[in-house]
Amino acid sequence: MSEPKSLLQVAKLASGSDHGLCLVRKMSGQGATLRVRFPVKEGDFLQFSLKDGREFSGTVSIAEGDRVELLFDGAGAAASDYPRNVALTERESVRFPVRAPLVLVLGRASYPLFSLNISLHGLAVETAGMVLLDRGRHVVLHIPGLAPRDGEVIWGNAGKAGIRFLLPLGFSELDDWLRRQP
Repeated sequence: MSEPKSLLQVAKLASGSDHGLCLVRKMSGQGATLRVRFPVKEGDFLQFSLKDGREFSGTVSIAEGDRVELLFDGAGAAASDYPRNVALTERESVRFPVRAPLVLVLGRASYPLFSLNISLHGLAVETAGMVLLDRGRHVVLHIPGLAPRDGEVIWGNAGKAGIRFLLPLGFSELDDWLRRQP
């Protein structure tokens, strides 16, 4: 029996037709403690995937409010393959593919663009050659459903750019926003 390790990583969670974010608080080779944002009950089957691509699944043994204890079923990642002591950097945070309209403000100019993916720490945008975004440039993002966000261009190339939020989105804020996307 392996000792649980504190993890505190955001993961993608699925339960039947419902999906969203979860916070993986602890993991061992036998199971995990999760914080979830939608109702689950004992006996429900859940699957979650970490940023590094490993997937875990199991049955809910305890559901108390937003705290869930999950017993792994052995499918997906091997029970012995639970996460090592690694902390994710901003660049490694879980990204969610989503094409959503936004307005990027650079100086006094505004550009209507689309997101390609989003995470707690930033997003990738499709620039379609409308604007050249140099690394280190300060921008303001107006994303419908979220408060305006200051950001910094981290990378840019061939019609795409990565932007880091100067103030990360909150876990609940991102999860709520993702649930409202088509």
